[in-house]
Amino acid sequence: MNQKKWTYFKDCLPHKNGEFSKRNWGTQLHSLCSYQGKIKPSIAYHLLEIFSKKGEIVSDPFSGSGTIPLEASIAGRIPIANDLSDMAVALTNAKIGVTSNQGCEKIIEDLEKWLAKRKISKKTKKDTNNVSFNKNISEYFESETLSSILKARDYFIESKDLEDANWCLVFSSMLHILHGNRPYALSRRSHPLTPYAPSGDFIKKDLINHLQTKVFKSLSYKQKLPLNKEFEVIQENVLSISKAQKRVADCIITSPPFASSTRFYMTNWMRFWFSGWGIDDFNDAKKSFIESKKKEGMNIYKDIFLELKPTLKTGGNLVLHVGKNSKVDMGAKLIEIDFPGFSFVDKFTESVAFSEKHGVKDKGSTVAHQYIVYENS
Repeated sequence: MNQKKWTYFKDCLPHKNGEFSKRNWGTQLHSLCSYQGKIKPSIAYHLLEIFSKKGEIVSDPFSGSGTIPLEASIAGRIPIANDLSDMAVALTNAKIGVTSNQGCEKIIEDLEKWLAKRKISKKTKKDTNNVSFNKNISEYFESETLSSILKARDYFIESKDLEDANWCLVFSSMLHILHGNRPYALSRRSHPLTPYAPSGDFIKKDLINHLQTKVFKSLSYKQKLPLNKEFEVIQENVLSISKAQKRVADCIITSPPFASSTRFYMTNWMRFWFSGWGIDDFNDAKKSFIESKKKEGMNIYKDIFLELKPTLKTGGNLVLHVGKNSKVDMGAKLIEIDFPGFSFVDKFTESVAFSEKHGVKDKGSTVAHQYIVYENS
């Protein structure tokens, strides 16, 4: 931990000043797929500067869209990323894994052949009829476009390979173009973060053309980056991560689900459906996802810290980026808990009461971001 830089961060909020304050600061690869609740890249950049050095291993056990691992890789750190959902793992591996134009082209070619020859599976028909939250899935798309999407769902379920960064990049691009309010989206007019009830005309859209545009634009961004060739991407429940993580981290920097946060798998219900979820998966999700378990109380973090301890070197920092809202002061509740083997170092609160909502109706309950620092003792 660089104490001088940490003091400067708390006093000056550098991520809110100058170039760092701009919405599009950092590589455009961060926008590979729209993702609600992700940490700002400029915050990740500064936390990495404060708590790690070039060449060190930085772990993020709640990696989400891969913001912290990507910034770590660009900064010459060795990122270890973990998450539970296919969507999060695919996004992270797409960003920090090894990809190529040829590898992505091959996957798109295979998908195009699949669309031309295959029929929609019974499972996809069943899941499409049963999964309906804001509106029925059929109401989001023109009929021929919908048919292509359903066949593509079968293709990605059949070919799933979360260890192949090329597959992950094409899949992540497909998730991004599923719904939105701009021409890139295959849906009628909705929202890029959460698929609210659609509006506007039913317009036929070419899935392959839209997908190619997104994939190769993302590849062009990625090819400009000095990414570290060393990395690790894990798909594991955080309560079991110690058995899955191969290397011990020099520090952990992570942004777990905020207090009273919306269930991520519900805000992304269409993307989870496309990933292969049926209605039973949504009903059972509360058994494994931390944002559901956390509603039982913050003591879940005792188990999380216990599991993270062997993944972090002695003397290494564990840095949490969490949220405070009008109902729950998550930071205050966490520092009340005794975490055996960890020493509390510091807590800092930053107001975000006037941050933009990006058109999300239920966004804005978070009034402050909190940074809590521990040391593995």
